[in-house]
Amino acid sequence: MESAPIGKACVFLHLGWNTGCIHISAMNLAGDVKYALRTLRNSPGFAAVAIGTLALGIGANTVVFTGVESFLLRPLPLKNPESLVFVHSELKRSGDRLMVAYPDLLDWKAAASAFDNLGGMQIDTFNVMQFAKFIDKLSKTKDGDGTLLDRSIMMFGSSLSDGDMHSPLELPTVLAGGGNGTLRGNEHHQWGPDKKMPMSNLYVTLLDKLGVNVKKVGDSTGDLVEL
Repeated sequence: MESAPIGKACVFLHLGWNTGCIHISAMNLAGDVKYALRTLRNSPGFAAVAIGTLALGIGANTVVFTGVESFLLRPLPLKNPESLVFVHSELKRSGDRLMVAYPDLLDWKAAASAFDNLGGMQIDTFNVMQFAKFIDKLSKTKDGDGTLLDRSIMMFGSSLSDGDMHSPLELPTVLAGGGNGTLRGNEHHQWGPDKKMPMSNLYVTLLDKLGVNVKKVGDSTGDLVEL
Protein backbone atom coordinates (compact mmCIF):
# COMPACT_ATOMS: atom_id res chain seq x y z
CA MET A 1 0.00 0.00 0.00
CA GLU A 2 1.18 3.53 -0.74
CA SER A 3 1.87 5.90 2.09
CA ALA A 4 2.01 9.66 2.16
CA PRO A 5 4.78 11.48 4.06
CA ILE A 6 3.75 12.70 7.50
CA GLY A 7 5.43 15.68 9.12
CA LYS A 8 7.03 15.27 12.53
CA ALA A 9 6.10 17.44 15.50
CA CYS A 10 7.90 17.50 18.82
CA VAL A 11 6.67 18.98 22.09
CA PHE A 12 9.02 19.53 24.99
CA LEU A 13 7.57 20.06 28.47
CA HIS A 14 9.33 20.99 31.67
CA LEU A 15 7.18 21.02 34.79
CA GLY A 16 8.37 21.91 38.22
CA TRP A 17 7.18 23.70 41.30
CA ASN A 18 8.32 24.21 44.87
CA THR A 19 5.82 24.10 47.74
CA GLY A 20 8.35 25.11 50.37
CA CYS A 21 8.84 21.62 51.76
CA ILE A 22 8.33 19.34 48.72
CA HIS A 23 9.98 19.76 45.33
CA ILE A 24 8.43 17.93 42.38
CA SER A 25 10.06 17.90 38.96
CA ALA A 26 9.24 16.21 35.66
CA MET A 27 12.68 16.44 34.09
CA ASN A 28 12.42 12.94 32.61
CA LEU A 29 9.11 13.47 30.82
CA ALA A 30 10.74 13.48 27.38
CA GLY A 31 12.55 10.22 28.17
CA ASP A 32 9.33 8.64 29.43
CA VAL A 33 7.53 9.65 26.24
CA LYS A 34 10.30 8.15 24.09
CA TYR A 35 10.18 4.92 26.10
CA ALA A 36 6.39 4.72 25.70
CA LEU A 37 6.68 5.26 21.94
CA ARG A 38 9.34 2.54 21.65
CA THR A 39 7.12 0.15 23.60
CA LEU A 40 4.15 0.85 21.33
CA ARG A 41 6.32 0.40 18.25
CA ASN A 42 7.56 -2.97 19.47
CA SER A 43 3.98 -4.11 20.20
CA PRO A 44 1.87 -2.94 17.23
CA GLY A 45 -1.10 -5.08 18.23
CA PHE A 46 -1.25 -3.60 21.71
CA ALA A 47 -0.69 -0.13 20.25
CA ALA A 48 -3.64 -0.55 17.87
CA VAL A 49 -5.93 -1.71 20.69
CA ALA A 50 -4.79 1.09 23.01
CA ILE A 51 -5.17 3.80 20.36
CA GLY A 52 -8.54 2.40 19.25
CA THR A 53 -9.78 2.32 22.86
CA LEU A 54 -8.71 5.91 23.40
CA ALA A 55 -10.32 6.98 20.13
CA LEU A 56 -13.61 5.31 21.02
CA GLY A 57 -13.57 6.81 24.51
CA ILE A 58 -12.83 10.30 23.25
CA GLY A 59 -15.41 9.99 20.47
CA ALA A 60 -18.13 8.72 22.83
CA ASN A 61 -17.47 11.50 25.34
CA THR A 62 -17.53 14.08 22.56
CA VAL A 63 -20.90 12.84 21.30
CA VAL A 64 -22.39 12.79 24.81
CA PHE A 65 -21.10 16.27 25.64
CA THR A 66 -22.34 17.63 22.31
CA GLY A 67 -25.82 16.30 22.99
CA VAL A 68 -25.88 17.56 26.59
CA GLU A 69 -24.54 20.96 25.56
CA SER A 70 -27.01 21.30 22.69
CA PHE A 71 -30.18 20.15 24.45
CA LEU A 72 -29.57 20.86 28.14
CA LEU A 73 -26.99 23.60 28.58
CA ARG A 74 -27.72 25.75 25.54
CA PRO A 75 -31.28 27.15 25.43
CA LEU A 76 -33.33 26.27 22.38
CA PRO A 77 -33.76 29.09 19.83
CA LEU A 78 -37.46 29.42 20.64
CA LYS A 79 -39.53 32.04 22.42
CA ASN A 80 -41.03 29.60 24.95
CA PRO A 81 -39.00 26.36 24.84
CA GLU A 82 -40.72 25.07 27.99
CA SER A 83 -43.97 24.74 26.02
CA LEU A 84 -42.54 22.06 23.71
CA VAL A 85 -43.98 18.55 23.99
CA PHE A 86 -43.06 15.24 22.37
CA VAL A 87 -45.86 13.43 20.53
CA HIS A 88 -45.60 9.77 19.56
CA SER A 89 -47.61 6.71 18.59
CA GLU A 90 -48.16 3.92 21.09
CA LEU A 91 -49.15 0.25 20.95
CA LYS A 92 -52.29 -0.38 23.02
CA ARG A 93 -51.28 -3.80 24.34
CA SER A 94 -47.64 -3.23 25.28
CA GLY A 95 -47.50 0.55 25.54
CA ASP A 96 -44.36 0.61 23.38
CA ARG A 97 -43.62 3.92 21.69
CA LEU A 98 -43.43 4.01 17.92
CA MET A 99 -42.00 6.51 15.50
CA VAL A 100 -44.63 8.50 13.65
CA ALA A 101 -45.05 7.86 9.93
CA TYR A 102 -44.97 10.98 7.78
CA PRO A 103 -48.57 10.57 6.49
CA ASP A 104 -49.77 10.31 10.12
CA LEU A 105 -47.91 13.52 10.93
CA LEU A 106 -49.73 15.32 8.11
CA ASP A 107 -53.08 14.03 9.39
CA TRP A 108 -52.27 15.16 12.93
CA LYS A 109 -51.30 18.63 11.73
CA ALA A 110 -54.57 18.95 9.86
CA ALA A 111 -56.72 17.79 12.78
CA ALA A 112 -54.80 19.08 15.83
CA SER A 113 -56.34 22.05 17.65
CA ALA A 114 -54.47 21.85 20.97
CA PHE A 115 -51.11 22.83 19.44
CA ASP A 116 -49.90 25.91 17.61
CA ASN A 117 -47.97 23.70 15.24
CA LEU A 118 -46.63 20.18 14.76
CA GLY A 119 -43.29 19.28 13.22
CA GLY A 120 -41.11 16.28 12.72
CA MET A 121 -37.63 15.26 11.71
CA GLN A 122 -36.84 12.59 9.15
CA ILE A 123 -34.03 10.79 10.96
CA ASP A 124 -32.99 8.66 8.00
CA THR A 125 -32.70 11.73 5.75
CA PHE A 126 -30.68 13.55 8.41
CA ASN A 127 -28.25 10.64 8.81
CA VAL A 128 -27.72 10.34 5.05
CA MET A 129 -27.06 14.09 4.84
CA GLN A 130 -24.42 13.85 7.58
CA PHE A 131 -22.75 10.95 5.76
CA ALA A 132 -22.73 12.98 2.52
CA LYS A 133 -21.15 15.93 4.32
CA PHE A 134 -18.47 13.67 5.81
CA ILE A 135 -17.67 12.16 2.40
CA ASP A 136 -17.47 15.65 0.91
CA LYS A 137 -14.96 16.71 3.59
CA LEU A 138 -12.81 13.64 2.94
CA SER A 139 -12.84 14.34 -0.82
CA LYS A 140 -11.61 17.90 -0.22
CA THR A 141 -8.85 16.96 2.25
CA LYS A 142 -5.51 16.42 0.49
CA ASP A 143 -3.37 13.44 1.45
CA GLY A 144 -0.15 13.06 -0.52
CA ASP A 145 -0.99 12.94 -4.23
CA GLY A 146 -4.65 12.20 -3.54
CA THR A 147 -7.33 12.80 -0.92
CA LEU A 148 -8.36 11.14 2.33
CA LEU A 149 -11.33 9.68 0.47
CA ASP A 150 -8.93 7.98 -1.95
CA ARG A 151 -7.18 6.32 1.02
CA SER A 152 -10.35 5.31 2.87
CA ILE A 153 -13.28 2.93 2.64
CA MET A 154 -16.49 4.16 4.25
CA MET A 155 -19.58 1.97 4.62
CA PHE A 156 -23.07 3.28 5.31
CA GLY A 157 -26.18 1.17 5.55
CA SER A 158 -28.65 -0.60 7.80
CA SER A 159 -29.13 -4.04 9.28
CA LEU A 160 -32.80 -3.89 8.21
CA SER A 161 -34.22 -3.23 4.76
CA ASP A 162 -37.75 -2.78 6.14
CA GLY A 163 -38.00 -1.41 9.67
CA ASP A 164 -41.72 -2.21 10.01
CA MET A 165 -41.28 -5.84 8.98
CA HIS A 166 -37.79 -6.18 10.55
CA SER A 167 -36.60 -7.70 7.30
CA PRO A 168 -32.86 -8.46 7.08
CA LEU A 169 -33.05 -9.20 3.33
CA GLU A 170 -31.67 -7.03 0.52
CA LEU A 171 -29.90 -4.62 2.85
CA PRO A 172 -29.19 -1.18 1.34
CA THR A 173 -25.47 -0.44 1.67
CA VAL A 174 -23.22 2.28 0.29
CA LEU A 175 -19.44 1.98 -0.05
CA ALA A 176 -17.49 5.19 -0.58
CA GLY A 177 -13.78 5.78 -1.07
CA GLY A 178 -10.98 4.30 -3.09
CA GLY A 179 -9.37 2.07 -0.48
CA ASN A 180 -5.96 3.20 -1.72
CA GLY A 181 -6.72 1.77 -5.16
CA THR A 182 -8.44 -1.43 -4.03
CA LEU A 183 -12.06 -0.32 -4.52
CA ARG A 184 -13.70 0.71 -7.78
CA GLY A 185 -16.35 3.43 -7.84
CA ASN A 186 -19.46 4.28 -9.89
CA GLU A 187 -20.86 0.77 -9.62
CA HIS A 188 -24.14 -0.75 -8.48
CA HIS A 189 -24.49 -4.38 -7.39
CA GLN A 190 -27.55 -6.27 -6.28
CA TRP A 191 -27.86 -9.71 -4.73
CA GLY A 192 -31.43 -10.91 -4.32
CA PRO A 193 -32.74 -13.23 -1.58
CA ASP A 194 -32.48 -16.14 -4.01
CA LYS A 195 -28.69 -15.87 -4.04
CA LYS A 196 -28.51 -16.14 -0.24
CA MET A 197 -25.57 -13.76 0.00
CA PRO A 198 -24.83 -13.05 3.71
CA MET A 199 -23.83 -9.53 4.70
CA SER A 200 -20.74 -10.92 6.41
CA ASN A 201 -19.29 -11.71 2.96
CA LEU A 202 -18.94 -7.97 2.49
CA TYR A 203 -17.03 -7.72 5.78
CA VAL A 204 -14.57 -10.41 4.66
CA THR A 205 -14.07 -8.58 1.36
CA LEU A 206 -13.46 -5.21 2.98
CA LEU A 207 -11.01 -6.67 5.50
CA ASP A 208 -9.09 -8.26 2.63
CA LYS A 209 -8.91 -4.89 0.85
CA LEU A 210 -7.55 -3.37 4.07
CA GLY A 211 -4.81 -5.97 4.26
CA VAL A 212 -6.37 -8.13 6.97
CA ASN A 213 -6.37 -11.80 6.00
CA VAL A 214 -9.56 -13.25 7.50
CA LYS A 215 -11.12 -16.39 6.06
CA LYS A 216 -14.48 -16.19 7.81
CA VAL A 217 -16.62 -13.68 9.70
CA GLY A 218 -19.81 -14.95 11.31
CA ASP A 219 -21.88 -16.82 8.73
CA SER A 220 -19.80 -15.71 5.73
CA THR A 221 -19.42 -18.12 2.81
CA GLY A 222 -16.66 -16.30 0.91
CA ASP A 223 -15.85 -12.89 -0.49
CA LEU A 224 -17.54 -10.68 -3.08
CA VAL A 225 -15.45 -11.01 -6.21
CA GLU A 226 -17.62 -8.39 -7.92
CA LEU A 227 -16.14 -5.57 -5.82
